[in-house]
Amino acid sequence: MRDSESGARGAVAVEFILLVPVFLALVFGVMDWGHYFTVREVVVNAAREGARAGTLGPGVDPVGAAEAALTRGGVDPSHATISLTTDGATACPSSDSCVFIQYDVQPLTGYLPAPIVPNVTTAAAQMRK
Repeated sequence: MRDSESGARGAVAVEFILLVPVFLALVFGVMDWGHYFTVREVVVNAAREGARAGTLGPGVDPVGAAEAALTRGGVDPSHATISLTTDGATACPSSDSCVFIQYDVQPLTGYLPAPIVPNVTTAAAQMRK
């Protein structure tokens, strides 16, 4: 009886060792993806708010408004590249206000490599003046 109990305990230990990395990958993957989607939504809203600020008049800074929106959303604006274009390169029509943001997402856990969870997110917003 004793030998079979110790054998069962050993099998449980081996199964535990084999399943822990898979379980951690699932848990940390959910955390990293959730963090990525949260940051992406903050970046999208910041681009929209910056474009809206550009429609208010010549005294309002769209880039400053976008940076302020990133800060309010809990995202570090130092990781963002903000430009007044439609896609980072194409000029915005003079009748519109455009903001393009490229943000380098910092992983929350760092457990999963970059191809699995994207490390860059972009957002663009364009509004008529």
